[in-house]
Amino acid sequence: MDRLNREHQIWAPLGIRLNWHDGLSIKFPVSEHSFHLKVTALHNGAVVWDCDVPPTARQERIYHTTQTYNIPWQVEIRQADGRRLFFWRTDLTGRDVCLRFLTESLGDVIAWMAVADRFHSIYNCWMAIQMKREFIPLFAAIRPRFHFIEESAFKAGDYDAVFPISPSEETIFAPVPYSRVNPFTYAQNLLAVDNPLEIPTLVEQPASVSRPAEKYACLLTGKGETELCGMKKAEWAVVASFLRENGYETVTLDDTAPLLENLSLLQGARFAIGVMTPLLWLAWASKKDAVQLVGTGCENQIPASEFRVTRPENGTSSAGDAITSEEVIGVIKTVPAFLKEYRKNHPLDNSVDFSVLVPVHNGEKTLKRCLDSILNQTCGNFELIACNDGSTDNTQAILDAYAKQDSRVRLLNHPVNQGRMATRRDLAQAATKAYTVWVDCDDEIAPDYLETASRALAGKDCDVAALRCELRLAYSGIRRAPVRGGIVRGDSMLSVFLKNDAFLDCFWGKAFRTSLLKKAVPTGFDKLLQEDMFFMLPLYEQAKSFLYVPSARPMYIYYGDTGEWSSKLHNMTPELFEEYCLLRHEQIVFSADYLTSRGYGEDILRQYIQNLGQFQYTLGVLESHPAWWKQGVEIFLKWFCKEPNCLLNDGKVKLPDVAAALRRQVDAIAGKAGTAS
Repeated sequence: MDRLNREHQIWAPLGIRLNWHDGLSIKFPVSEHSFHLKVTALHNGAVVWDCDVPPTARQERIYHTTQTYNIPWQVEIRQADGRRLFFWRTDLTGRDVCLRFLTESLGDVIAWMAVADRFHSIYNCWMAIQMKREFIPLFAAIRPRFHFIEESAFKAGDYDAVFPISPSEETIFAPVPYSRVNPFTYAQNLLAVDNPLEIPTLVEQPASVSRPAEKYACLLTGKGETELCGMKKAEWAVVASFLRENGYETVTLDDTAPLLENLSLLQGARFAIGVMTPLLWLAWASKKDAVQLVGTGCENQIPASEFRVTRPENGTSSAGDAITSEEVIGVIKTVPAFLKEYRKNHPLDNSVDFSVLVPVHNGEKTLKRCLDSILNQTCGNFELIACNDGSTDNTQAILDAYAKQDSRVRLLNHPVNQGRMATRRDLAQAATKAYTVWVDCDDEIAPDYLETASRALAGKDCDVAALRCELRLAYSGIRRAPVRGGIVRGDSMLSVFLKNDAFLDCFWGKAFRTSLLKKAVPTGFDKLLQEDMFFMLPLYEQAKSFLYVPSARPMYIYYGDTGEWSSKLHNMTPELFEEYCLLRHEQIVFSADYLTSRGYGEDILRQYIQNLGQFQYTLGVLESHPAWWKQGVEIFLKWFCKEPNCLLNDGKVKLPDVAAALRRQVDAIAGKAGTAS
């Protein structure tokens, strides 16, 4: 490490920046120096760059490769005389590594621990973590695989690699500007890992602190503060009275109390209410719902609670802008921990009933999370039907146990795997309630998913409703559908489907009229890349109404890295890429045949292909694997846009303009492949 530190003295003043987010990006500033750059992809040994970097007199020089999936890199930069200036490997498997959390902020430490967990899971290294002494007990007890140290115990020479993570710029390199708004991005770029999708669990403290009642809520203040976010004491009295009427006591916590004492009280609470202080980070990492009171200019802070009372950005702080008890109580009523019990005495009027359908194949790792999220709904008017499609793991035993414990659970079983389309057909035919909801076995839904859908659909004659979704993807981060509301009616909802602005091409995150779903189920097509698309196209085409259901937070959480093709995409080979292209070809053929049979022209098919990204993902997969670009281009052209004026080479679909645009993209990749060789 001493050698690395000495080299850093040469390296740092140059201002070269590496960014691991969304690919590897290396920026050489305006400088009189010349360098030699060599970048190798360690997963397959491909040399991405091996080139001289001349002096840049006017504009910075940028080397960037777009990657869709996590790739370990080796970066070497030499001076013109051949002396190594910088060497970095993102592969530290089995090495001794120290992460130095150089911060006074508990929020930073909690965020960075999530990234550290992800780093360790990738590289399986021996890891030491340096942090403030008082923070260590929060994490050390349940992380025996990590060695926690305070600053006085740190010795750089003990480790193969040291990563100082600090709000300042004094790091080995600064990948992105530090942001208090999102410390995740900073640490994740520095450590060259993908997005942490789970919040870090803190130590499970015993109930050593006296707790006021079985049900209580925590009010979180800053150091010695007695009022929150300008809210008057009289308004707080109204909130406390409302909580008491519903069986809750309240406990006030502030930053002056010992961390472990506050943690113990938080872990016993049903939920918390507070402003952006370290205690809110503590509640967040304790996996407690928190009603967050957000002041002016703080709307985008992390952690961003889903239960928020906010003030507009650039607003004033006059007396009229004070947060009211009515606003806070309104948000409390949406907190699932509160709402589920509240519903026992305040049932929904005119509630809609649902069939919740869960297809499962070898889902033992995630199935319990999925089923628990369904059975813990605040609205109880539903049946859960799960189909085990020939699983070879412990799936059936898990399903049997749940069915035995809860009469709402019904089971279907395929002794031999029949495929996803056949499983969805059988589940659709088994549904008995007015509306049907699909939940994949590796996903989960918010506790008030069905209640939100029921409220939106009650009293409306509607075929399809779309709820807000969140995609959690390790390779591209978290994506959320936009927030909107409103109902659309017409002879067909195909125009809505073709906009595809709320993940409309997928089963998940929707509620379908069951009678329509059964009528729209297609036959055949059992070996599919995206069976959703084969259902959705006829379903939306036959639907007469569509409802956007707005919500402040996502109702459906989609984990995109656990499915069959997700695994294949992470480990793509030319052979798998050919299979991928074949399945995409079949999808286009089905869509063209269906739309033609229903009397639609080429303009609708063009929208379908362009708006639903039929080739966006295919080319993205190809671009992510530079080691076999040439072979990949040949495979792609075997199926698509090789013949003049034809999208599909068999002539079934022409669309000359789409084919020409696609061919230009493929030629660009082919040009890169030629350069790389």
